[in-house]
Amino acid sequence: MAKKRSNFNSIKISCGARQSSMSSINNNDTLPDYLADIKHRALIKAAIIPFVLVIIFCMSIIGSCQKKDTPKAVEIKKETKVIESTPSKDIQKQEPKKKKEPQGVDLVNPVRPAPESFARNSKLPNMSERDVCGEIVNSTFSPGRDLIYVTDLRVWWESDNDGETDNECDHSMHRAMEIPFRRLVNLVESQTEYQLRVQETYRPEGIHSPKSLHKEGRALDITLGYKNGEKLKTADEMKELYELLCKLAWQAGFDWVFYEYASGTGPHVHVSVKADGPVLQTYGK
Repeated sequence: MAKKRSNFNSIKISCGARQSSMSSINNNDTLPDYLADIKHRALIKAAIIPFVLVIIFCMSIIGSCQKKDTPKAVEIKKETKVIESTPSKDIQKQEPKKKKEPQGVDLVNPVRPAPESFARNSKLPNMSERDVCGEIVNSTFSPGRDLIYVTDLRVWWESDNDGETDNECDHSMHRAMEIPFRRLVNLVESQTEYQLRVQETYRPEGIHSPKSLHKEGRALDITLGYKNGEKLKTADEMKELYELLCKLAWQAGFDWVFYEYASGTGPHVHVSVKADGPVLQTYGK
């Protein structure tokens, strides 16, 4: 009986060992599937987390933009624009009006047809200089703003030949004088064999009347001479050439042309312009 029990126990132990071995084998068979499942879940989480972070970041940007574009901010922007683009009435009054510079000014060709004749002591238009060009206005005239320095090597300037004792400058003239003057220089050179001579321009003091446009540089006294700098020699030559000079001055665009034949100053051509005439450049303010 003892021997049978030992045999039974050995059989029981062997059966238990076999069962334990089978259980171990079954557990080993399911481990790879379990690990694969864990790996799959980890990959899903790794893919979802960046996507969620991107969505959160975009929503934060949209929220900040909405805060910037609030109605109050828009109103402030509009008010700022209005303030910058619309100056006060006081500032508008203080700003000087700038003249528009003429575009493509022709300084070579005549702007008017030549009159048939231009007798001594005649004028064009046949009106007084004051009615055509206006009076001098001392309250608004400014030499530093309204006068310019004009020079041309083809012109004989009296102030350049008067010596050191004379302090006048015949190169100084009103800015509205520049366009017709430069056009006249070109016309004299192209249509005559003589030289334009400038006898008098701006003269604030001296021989002219208190209301003379020379005091604003809006009047010129001009003649013709030989290109070597000498004056015309005969009266007939002066009469013919000064009449021609009057015609050219009228064609050049001066507002008023006068063939002045006075015993005190001698024969010459007097030309003048309006103060608000066109200018080549904007000088001063």
